[in-house]
Amino acid sequence: MIPQLSDCKPGIRPTRYNVLVAIERVDEKTAGGILLPSKHIDREEGGADRGRIVSVSPMAFKGGDWELEASPPQPGDVVHFKRYSGAEFEGEDGGKYRLVADDEIRGIAL
Repeated sequence: MIPQLSDCKPGIRPTRYNVLVAIERVDEKTAGGILLPSKHIDREEGGADRGRIVSVSPMAFKGGDWELEASPPQPGDVVHFKRYSGAEFEGEDGGKYRLVADDEIRGIAL
């Protein structure tokens, strides 16, 4: 489950060429109703490679290959990024976020 932009309160703003992403959350139960151990959930969320862009630094997506893009990723976009990239932290709202470099964004979900 990917958090909605309006629900995100990370308490940090990205700088340099970084992008702040709210990472996809793992359900605590399987489709059959089996509760997953917290260790499994933490491991899966730590390896997340999908999330919603919360904010973008002023320097991100300016230069390099991004100059060729018609429309670079924007806050609110669901993106795929390099697995285990960036620095993960817990936001003021208790959600999990990751600061990733703009060149680690691999694609925008349609």
